Amino acid sequence: MTMWPELYPSGHEDFSLPGTPLLDAFEVAVNERINAAGTISFNMPQNSRMLSSVKQGAVVRALGQLYIIGVATDGVNNGQPYVRVQGKHIFWEICEKRHLPKAFWIGVTARAILQSAFSGIAYGSTAFRMLTAAELATKGMQEVSERTDIDRDKINPLEVASRVRDHLGGEMFVDNFAFALVRRVGQKTRQVFTLNMQMSSVERVQENTQLVTRLYPYGQNSMEISAANGGIPFIDSPHINKYPVIYEGHIDFPDFTRPAELLQRALREFAPNNYWRIDKPRVNYRISTADLWKLAESQDKDKDRLSLGDEVYIYDQVLGFDSQVRVVARESYPYEPRSSVITLGDPPRTVADVLADADEPRSLFTNPFIKHLPPQVNIPNLDDIIAGLPPIAGVGGIPVRRFF
Repeated sequence: MTMWPELYPSGHEDFSLPGTPLLDAFEVAVNERINAAGTISFNMPQNSRMLSSVKQGAVVRALGQLYIIGVATDGVNNGQPYVRVQGKHIFWEICEKRHLPKAFWIGVTARAILQSAFSGIAYGSTAFRMLTAAELATKGMQEVSERTDIDRDKINPLEVASRVRDHLGGEMFVDNFAFALVRRVGQKTRQVFTLNMQMSSVERVQENTQLVTRLYPYGQNSMEISAANGGIPFIDSPHINKYPVIYEGHIDFPDFTRPAELLQRALREFAPNNYWRIDKPRVNYRISTADLWKLAESQDKDKDRLSLGDEVYIYDQVLGFDSQVRVVARESYPYEPRSSVITLGDPPRTVADVLADADEPRSLFTNPFIKHLPPQVNIPNLDDIIAGLPPIAGVGGIPVRRFF
């Protein structure tokens, strides 16, 4: 890796040779997110001789990836004027500018759709291309190969890719001018991290709007599970007593005609190995990799080993949950002695995720009403988002929310 980001003038096409090193650049931050545009930002002194070359449309290379400069903002730090420069990854910047008046495919593979949608897009003479299955195999990734339908007007290629992901699942892997829709980026790791109450450096963002701890499943013609569940039409999560209220919701499984089979299917919503189980809040953690590795149970540590999409295990002593989470975002400082900052959590959920572990269609509605637990239940360490809920008497108050 070079010691500085490299600059190429606008319109430059040959990136096989090194660019001009940006020796004056400081606070260089490279941001990556799953299924979203990568960005770069850095500061330049206003008296820098190179500042006149750092203009809109110029290309910067960092960590092997190319970014097109789009924004420059003046600022002052400790009395010293500087310019804040921001750029977007070349793939996302160029491809979102292509307009497709009509996007229509019926029963077509994901590869064929994306090849058609991205056809003819280039930066100068360099065309964007899809990686082959063989190329992906060398990276340990597998292409999404199923078929789907797309029928949209006035759309761009990135929106087409988003529609395909929503239908079939998968994540975009991008390497400058090469791309593919793969099952998932990153690797499953064996790393386990324990977060305790004293960890002030951890930022938690908790979202519980889709939480269900008492589930009413319904089959065909609104069939209930009562006949197979001792006369009870619902099932409770093993975590139901972790909350000051019971979160009730229902799922429709219209293809199920037998109560016993419906019951077994419904139990999967609370299963420990269900990545999208509905009885846990979705929590994102933002933490530096240096602080994170202090919490690792394994002593085999590499502070920069975790990559975008990697999966780890988190035990949160504050919330009392263990979870499989992934590196959904990463902020790197490759040219300074600063630790990367990563966000651990869940990638955005798609329709395909909802149906991924089931052969039957389903629809989930959450929080049609909330019931209180008995007053002796006390959970002092629960996040304020849950503990601070206002009292609700009996039934009502919470609007029905569609899960997807």
